[in-house]
Amino acid sequence: MIWKLSIYLLLVALPAGVFTSVVDVKETRDNISSLIAENAEEKTDGAIMGSIIAPNAAITIKGINGNKTVKGTTNDKGEFFIKGFSEGIYKVIVEAEKDTKTESYTFDDVVIKIGEVTALGTVTIE
Repeated sequence: MIWKLSIYLLLVALPAGVFTSVVDVKETRDNISSLIAENAEEKTDGAIMGSIIAPNAAITIKGINGNKTVKGTTNDKGEFFIKGFSEGIYKVIVEAEKDTKTESYTFDDVVIKIGEVTALGTVTIE
C-alpha cells in the first residue's frame, strides 16, 4: 500500500504541483512585465484644454512662459486640446480674428504640471 502512495506522489501529485507553480510564476512575470510597460511611457509634458465661442472667427491659442511659446487652435466645434507644455506658470492668450479685427482673452498664471491637463473652461469672444 505504501508503494502505491509513493508511486502516486512521484508520478501524479508532484508533477502537478510543479506545473502549477510554473504557471503561477509565468503569470506573475507577465503581469509584472505589463505593469513595467505601462509605466515606461513616462509623461514628459503638460496640456491645456477648453473651448472658444467665437462665431466665424479664426482662433489662435498661445501659451507663453518666458521664451517658451506653445501654439494651437480649435477644432470645428471650438474645442482645443494643446499639449507640449513644459512645467511652469504660463500666460495663455486666446485670439479671435474676424474681418481684419482681432479680439483677445488672456488667462494669467495658468499652472501647467507634467502629466496633467489644465482645464481653462469656455471663453466667449464676440
